[in-house]
Amino acid sequence: MSSADTLDLSRLDAAPLVATDFSETLATRLAAFAALYEQVQTANPGLPPLDTLTIPTEPVHILNRHFAAAEMLIASKINAAAGQLRLASAAGPALDHLAATYHRTTRLPGESDEELRGRAQLAPEALAEMGMTPGGYIYKIRTAFGDRIKDVRPINRGDGHVELRLLGRTGSGAVDSETLAAIIRAFQPDEAEQSTDIVSVLSANIITPSVDLVLVAPRGPDPAALIEAARRSVATYAAGLHRIGSALYVQALGAAAHVAPVTTVRVRSPLADLVIRPEQAVYLAPDAVSISVEVQS
Repeated sequence: MSSADTLDLSRLDAAPLVATDFSETLATRLAAFAALYEQVQTANPGLPPLDTLTIPTEPVHILNRHFAAAEMLIASKINAAAGQLRLASAAGPALDHLAATYHRTTRLPGESDEELRGRAQLAPEALAEMGMTPGGYIYKIRTAFGDRIKDVRPINRGDGHVELRLLGRTGSGAVDSETLAAIIRAFQPDEAEQSTDIVSVLSANIITPSVDLVLVAPRGPDPAALIEAARRSVATYAAGLHRIGSALYVQALGAAAHVAPVTTVRVRSPLADLVIRPEQAVYLAPDAVSISVEVQS
């Protein structure tokens, strides 16, 4: 048991409940109309042949296109409604209902849809009769201390020893001693559900690298505007990176700073990927990120 990462369900393509292929729907409607007309024509031999059905400008074809389009709208609404019944794609109140009804998990104050979805996925692992799994540890801590704890990483140290590494929500993510003590108490024998595990609770070891980026851009754009745009993009990347065990890759860092109309980004620091240990987390402090602009000649 070294980790228990939850799959990000929101990244999965939603399986449609009803097909929404307009060409196929139109072809089906035209074929059905032709078959129906043939039955009527058999009963009424005096009717003219239906030889204009496939001509786009003919009223009968236009009418069938309208019906097919209306069918597509209905199918899309059905698929959208079905999406709100799936944990992977539900949002807002619909997600609240799913999480509470089927996963016994209610939204915490300030908890985002993504965080609630991830916690609900882990809920079955926290059932006492199953013993404590890696996901169970994560669920218990994020449910009880979600206002202070951003990420949890259970690590098996062997011989029944389980190390819980925690990442806080504020600043670099270092967890204060008061929070650590409260979580330790939650896993002490009288209240614990972890069975025979010997649990230790520690803050993640925070790695704070210095970042030095050079934006190479054509003459014309305001360098200050480029730097500000790149800084916002890097901040978004840094927020996603701020997880226990997430490595910093030089190529990904450069890609994050690559904003239009920058032609290339030179990463002067760090010079190599920062592949970290399971108990570590990378924090890119805003004041540790230096960004400059080099104008192409």
